[in-house]
Amino acid sequence: AYAAHALIQAGQVEKAKELLEKIETDFDAKSYLIPFAPLLPQTRAELALATGALDEALAIVDDFLEGIRKTEVLRYRPEKLLLKGRILREADRPEEAYAVLREAHALAAEQNARPWVWRISFHLVEMETERGNVAQAQILKEQARTVIDYIAANAGRDDLRASFLAIPMVQSLLLDKGENHVNAIPTAA
Repeated sequence: AYAAHALIQAGQVEKAKELLEKIETDFDAKSYLIPFAPLLPQTRAELALATGALDEALAIVDDFLEGIRKTEVLRYRPEKLLLKGRILREADRPEEAYAVLREAHALAAEQNARPWVWRISFHLVEMETERGNVAQAQILKEQARTVIDYIAANAGRDDLRASFLAIPMVQSLLLDKGENHVNAIPTAA
């Protein structure tokens, strides 16, 4: 599933679709630990998003969110809410996207889920800027920079740090260009 996810992010949607179909044919969810189970719906939703099947993508994410609400496994909520926000934004539903991303950001911050805080901030900075809330966008950008600095400082190895800091989304948050970055690839660093 990681490979299919990487293929989607690399723009190789057809290869990702083929791989995901094979994985789903061979995958027995009951045989895997809970941490690996969320990757399949995430990848299915990412594939649906990449192919423009926004209703399908939204249904997959909503189904997963309902499942984790019932089981109270909140750890996955920020990531899935981020994906839902991206889908809603792509579906030209900005108000819903904004509300979902604000919820995702608050939850990620509450959980101290640093990798999700900076990713969610990336999208909120864009939306706040579009709304004319430049001050709020700057606050979010500073919060994201603090998280990015922490992750980089604790990367452990220079090559990992350099790789993380080279991610286009990270670069956009670190640089103060004010440019539109909504189409940057949302990597899983």
